Amino acid sequence: MVKIGYNDNIQQERPVAASSIFGYTCQMVELLRTNDLVYLSFVRHTLNEAGVGYLVLDEFASAVEGSINAIPRRIVVDEVNIKYAQKLIGNFSLTTSE
Repeated sequence: MVKIGYNDNIQQERPVAASSIFGYTCQMVELLRTNDLVYLSFVRHTLNEAGVGYLVLDEFASAVEGSINAIPRRIVVDEVNIKYAQKLIGNFSLTTSE
């Protein structure tokens, strides 16, 4: 577990996973977890536009369980880019109920 925060006042523990992207191994850190498909699409678009690499986890598990949204989808980014990604999402974030 790695301690990260969405801003300087809030520290949360998030799981870390190792991944191999383009031939090098990096630590992937969870950026967010949501059931809101519109917000997820918005975040993916924002990260794509900024050129930040990411992975969406639990996308297929969530689809298999049906449309009840019991399993939230997670977006993870390289630990080197986590602060930049948090800043991007913070600057462009939508008001959500989560």
